[in-house]
This record gives sequence, structure tokens and C-alpha cells, in this order.
Amino acid sequence: MDPTVQSGVPSSPAASRFNRRCGEGRGALCTLLCLFMLSCSSPRTVVVDTWRSPLIAERPLGKTLVLAYTLIPRPVVGFHLEDVWVEQLGRYGVNALSWSYFAASESVPSMGEVADILAKYQFDTLLVTQLISFKPLNRNISNSQVSILETRLYMAPGEEVYWSLQSESFLVNYVGGEIRRPRERDALEYVETIIQEMMKGNVF
Repeated sequence: MDPTVQSGVPSSPAASRFNRRCGEGRGALCTLLCLFMLSCSSPRTVVVDTWRSPLIAERPLGKTLVLAYTLIPRPVVGFHLEDVWVEQLGRYGVNALSWSYFAASESVPSMGEVADILAKYQFDTLLVTQLISFKPLNRNISNSQVSILETRLYMAPGEEVYWSLQSESFLVNYVGGEIRRPRERDALEYVETIIQEMMKGNVF
């Protein structure tokens, strides 16, 4: 047998370098694919803390008004996120309407304005999602960040909170005011994560 050939595999220096490079290329490709799959399968929303009033007994959500807003980077109503909330709550049999359905402007409403709508249309509960702040994920990646959100449930038409949750959501390719309209996938995962926590806590 030719000493430069074993089991049909060339063993010249050039061939060895070629094989090493191909192996390294395959390894790098596998690593990239693994990272991509992890980013697709890893949860983008993580629950940080939940609270429930010990003074209020379990009760159904009933007719629910949904309000989503941010004070960063500017005070606007999160119309898109409200629509996602309404659609997903409807899948669980909750009768929900968005604040944007009643709103005359995109400014953040006062509690007085919200209370008027709650009373006029006989809502049982008010669900509020508020963007509290951002924190950068990596200083070298300017378009990747983590948003800190708080979700609160109020008994209508008053201002008494009986359940709240704080969460963090990873966002990528978001800059400036783009948080106002999160990507469909991100919004759906966020809302579904919070709904599951509400169900665990027997909120509805």
C-alpha cells in the first residue's frame, strides 16, 4: 500500500491543512447554528417578581380594559401591544377592550380619564402594562437591550391594585421609539408569558 494513502484518505501536508480548515469551518458553522437555535428557543421574557394583595379574594377578570404605555422614550400609548393583549385574552374567554378603542389622542391618560371610561362602560378590571426602563445588554451592541416592564391589575372603577408583575424582555434591533411597536413574535411571547403567570396565581 502506498505509504501516503491510508484507508483512502490522502495524508499529504496540503491535504491535512485542507482537512483541518474544513473541520474548523464545520465547527464554526455548527456553533453558529447552535447559537441561532438557542436564540430562537430561549425565552425572551423572564418574570422577575409578582405580588398579590392578601386583602382581595380570587375573582374573575370580567370585562377588562387594557392600557399599555411607555414613558421612555416618549409618552405614547402602545396601541399594538394593547391589541395583542385583547386578542390573546379573548382566546382564554376574557372580554377585553383596548384603551386605544376609546382614546382621543396618543398621550398617556390620567387616572381620572381612565376611571370615567371604566365607569361609563362598566368594566370590572383594568390591566395596565407599563414600560419602566431599559437596560443595555451589551455596550458594544447598541440595538440590543432589555426592557423592564410592569403589569398591574386594578379593580374597576377604583385605583386599587390587587395583582402586579415585573418582567424583563430581551429585545434586538430596537432603537429609539421602536419599542412602541414590538415585533409580533416578541409581543406574543411577552403577553402569553404574563397570562400563564396570571393563571398560575389564579388571577383568572
